[in-house]
Amino acid sequence: MRPVRPTGEAGFALIEVLVSAALLVVIALALLAGADRAASTSLAGKGRSVAATLAEQDQERLRSMPVTALSNYHPTSRTVPVGTVNYTVTSRADWVRDTTGATQSCANDSTQADYLKISSTITSSVVGTAIKPVTVSSIVAPPVGAFAANQGTLAVKVLDSRSNPVVGMNVSITGARNLSDLTNTSGCAVFAYIPTGSYHVLLNTLGWVSPSNQTAVDVTQTVAANVVNVATVQYDRAARVGVSFETVTSTGVVPSSGWGVTAARVDNGTGTYFYEGLPAGTAQASINATSLWPAITGYEFYSGDCGGANPETAIPSSTWYSTAPGNGNVLAPLPGTVNGVVTVRQPPLALTVKNGSTPLQNATVVLTPVDTVCLKPTLTTDSSGRATSKLTPTYDPGVPFGKYSGVCVWAQLGPNSYKKWTTSSQLDVTAAGGPNNVPGTTSGTLDLNTASGVTSSATAPTCP
Repeated sequence: MRPVRPTGEAGFALIEVLVSAALLVVIALALLAGADRAASTSLAGKGRSVAATLAEQDQERLRSMPVTALSNYHPTSRTVPVGTVNYTVTSRADWVRDTTGATQSCANDSTQADYLKISSTITSSVVGTAIKPVTVSSIVAPPVGAFAANQGTLAVKVLDSRSNPVVGMNVSITGARNLSDLTNTSGCAVFAYIPTGSYHVLLNTLGWVSPSNQTAVDVTQTVAANVVNVATVQYDRAARVGVSFETVTSTGVVPSSGWGVTAARVDNGTGTYFYEGLPAGTAQASINATSLWPAITGYEFYSGDCGGANPETAIPSSTWYSTAPGNGNVLAPLPGTVNGVVTVRQPPLALTVKNGSTPLQNATVVLTPVDTVCLKPTLTTDSSGRATSKLTPTYDPGVPFGKYSGVCVWAQLGPNSYKKWTTSSQLDVTAAGGPNNVPGTTSGTLDLNTASGVTSSATAPTCP
């Protein structure tokens, strides 16, 4: 028996329709893409043609300007509407050398430039995005005697903390001429043929600092005649470091509050910067140092706001500096970044104030440093009469290292009844031996009822 073969053609028409439709879609998409490319090419060509015309017009405008006006003609932009499209015309003039053809910069020799290179750059929603910007340049030769003999050039070179050129940084100068410009790819801003004399070089960009941790930079530079006078300025994005505190006692290490923090540059020891978010003498649970120069050598941090609080003046051991993540006692912050938290160590101060057998709460304790420029730590006492910074009442307070010329304590005993005690005995706050006792007291306890030198008053006294 032979097998029966199907002879019907049902369904083939539907398949043919689907295949034809698919082919039609592919052909249509190809035609539309071609038309779109043609339109885009036509639009780009028209845009480039308009941009070229505008560039030539701007070149004519620049060539018609007095050469003295072109001397420091730094980037200026204006908008020119053509039909429904706005074109941006950016003009600039730079001095170039006759011998090399190079633009005058901080790296060139000390003689002034010979010619002016004028440039016109045109951009729009098409030119500069879909196609490259149109730029036209030419040379302008200044006539003999166009510039006076008592003129020179000031070139400002801006370098970051790694000695790399800073590009696009705004630089201003003030003096006989007030001008500004952006640094080029060499980190250089050139102000050519300006009157001789003294000028201030100014930089002030939010989030940037100098090696002295200042955002606003003011450098004085003298401009001599007929030469390029170079001023080099270091400027970089500020680093940020969070600082917390701990106190090392005879029984262990406990969290504490701090009294400001000094960031000491490791490379020179004198480049310090003090951060404090609260009034002087007020304890702080933590501090955010937000404007640090990102020194490669790094910083050591210590509590306090002066050189007298440097722990090395009390104990020549780096272990009493900060503890930095992954770097021991030194933290090298990176430009423009947050570099974790540094923990600053402080020595403890154990002092209890009472009146006879009664602990005095809310008594005021003021330490006066030998170094008069240092802040005065001001503490209060808790319910047990123990001096505390209030922020960490369960621990003996930490205080900055250093020597204190005296201690002042006063407390209110009742209505219109106050007692005050002071001592001029020197207090040397170190970490040796654990908690430190105040001279003239017994076991760190001050009894205002029996201590000598106590005065009484009807009004609240003050400490020096």
